[in-house]
Amino acid sequence: MAVIGERMASQTKASKIKKLTALPGVGAATAKKLVDAKLDSVSKVAAAGASKLVKAGIKAAIAKKIVSAAKGADKASSTTKAVASKAKAAAKQAPAKAKATASKAKAAAKQAPAKAKAT
Repeated sequence: MAVIGERMASQTKASKIKKLTALPGVGAATAKKLVDAKLDSVSKVAAAGASKLVKAGIKAAIAKKIVSAAKGADKASSTTKAVASKAKAAAKQAPAKAKATASKAKAAAKQAPAKAKAT
């Protein structure tokens, strides 16, 4: 059982490393340092700041670039999530709006012959 737990942990660690290497300036070795320092997501790296990256063993100049890139990626990610959330909410409301519009059109169609006779 311990082997399975270790294998799953290493797969999770590998996937975290892979996600971090998407940041400019982060290779496999740098990503491993970040994961070992519990900075295992782009959001955590963005929130950590350069000083925590330096404590994790990354040079100061590179740490600043990585944090800057992480903040940009994190901001883009949260913007994307907000847009997706709004789109999902609009999609849920669309059937109700369509039904209300159809009801209004039906009512207007019923009233049209009466208006035509009145003129």
